[in-house]
Amino acid sequence: MKKALRFLDRNAETIILVIFGSVLCLSVTLQVATRLLNHPFSWTEEVARFAYVWFSLPGIAFGIKADSQIRFELIIGKMHGRFRAFWEVILQLAVLAIWIFILYLCFDFIEFGHNRKAPALNVSMDILNYSIVLGSVCCVIRTLQKVIENLRAALKRPDGKET
Repeated sequence: MKKALRFLDRNAETIILVIFGSVLCLSVTLQVATRLLNHPFSWTEEVARFAYVWFSLPGIAFGIKADSQIRFELIIGKMHGRFRAFWEVILQLAVLAIWIFILYLCFDFIEFGHNRKAPALNVSMDILNYSIVLGSVCCVIRTLQKVIENLRAALKRPDGKET
């Protein structure tokens, strides 16, 4: 069980990105090819849209995990040591609050679009809307991991031990 959780922690977003990135590329390629042949499929554009949304939100969590999100590098880049780590914690807590707020709002959004169907695929729009929940949950988890990591760095004494 521990190995499975560790595997998911390291690779969850990557697996999602590979799957939906592949679907996105294939559906766009199919859309272009069928348009060139003058027999476009109506469903490929919608599949590409669904795949893009499912690709984007876990991609943000992947960026948080890789520590490549937008930040105030001009200011924080000049800070060092514990002072920098404390500022990183403050910024990560602000990001965490934003993702928790988005997660809270997405349930209203899902309720609003609950009975709607995608026109070309004739599937529930809930499939698309739940990507917001998954992406937000992934972002909350990854941001919490960064907060803990930065708190440990901020609380570490110069001799390397935590206070």
